[in-house]
Amino acid sequence: MTRPSVRRPAPDGDLIASWIDGWMRLVDLGDGTAAVTILQDGQRVHVADATYGEGRGPVRWTEEGEGVLEQYKRDSWDARIYAVLARWQRERS
Repeated sequence: MTRPSVRRPAPDGDLIASWIDGWMRLVDLGDGTAAVTILQDGQRVHVADATYGEGRGPVRWTEEGEGVLEQYKRDSWDARIYAVLARWQRERS
């Protein structure tokens, strides 16, 4: 039995990075968190959250994100997301 997918609309934020011709985007929400969105069926879908700075924690994937990407791919994306966030923070300071 598979868990039903709950599609969350993509939050608005300032673009930090995008990958795969804009399919996946990382946006700053301005409160120490960033959202990961993907383009699915012509709509931006919220698939993960990441915190940065002192409160940094693991990337938290939504049910939608877990349904789209296998665990090994999410693990790989976690590393990419935090590398980009670290570089972005250094450039801002």
